Amino acid sequence: MKNVISFFLLLSSWIYAVEGKHVYEQKCASCHALYIPMSTLEKNFMEMDNRLLQLKAPTMNQIVYRLKSRIGDPSGDEDMHRMEIESFLAEYFNTPDREKSVCLPDILTYFETMPSMKGQLSEEEFEAIVSFLYDYDPKAYQEKVLHYDAFEEASIKALAEDKMIMIFYTAAHCRYCKKMEREVLSDSDVIAALEKEFVSVKIDVRGRRILWILRLR
Repeated sequence: MKNVISFFLLLSSWIYAVEGKHVYEQKCASCHALYIPMSTLEKNFMEMDNRLLQLKAPTMNQIVYRLKSRIGDPSGDEDMHRMEIESFLAEYFNTPDREKSVCLPDILTYFETMPSMKGQLSEEEFEAIVSFLYDYDPKAYQEKVLHYDAFEEASIKALAEDKMIMIFYTAAHCRYCKKMEREVLSDSDVIAALEKEFVSVKIDVRGRRILWILRLR
């Protein structure tokens, strides 16, 4: 009986994780990237004033790290910690307040305050996204991220390594671009092939969508 209960608890947890990712993709992915390495984020914000990535909002790995370290007692009971984060998010989703944000003030200067999600999530969707956030593990995405260089740096690297530059033109509203990044440019074999032959650059062109390959000589 105990094994049966454990199985159903595990199954329930797995279902929530799947639902949570679906909610993220439907409600959050247009603004919040799922994962970008911290080294790239530091370069983007500290050296290039968000010109490298042109992010619209903090990434999920940034948010989860700050949530877990700033809200409640991270070293206490896990179930209690989860409820503390759930309570915080329930209030913040309905009435976003920059003063209450868990993100660093220096990072927030690059973003607008998120719009209220009051009435945008059902109770089940909210519970699913909370579960997805709490159980989110950035290590699962570390080997599945295509690295992008700024164009100036890519030009130097491409000449030095005798590679082509791949420019991925995208836009914040382009759901096909996000689908391509999520389903194609996150594949380890695709990433390995691209990094072998190309130096990749990502540019938001606000409406234009094209993949352009240019050989520099």
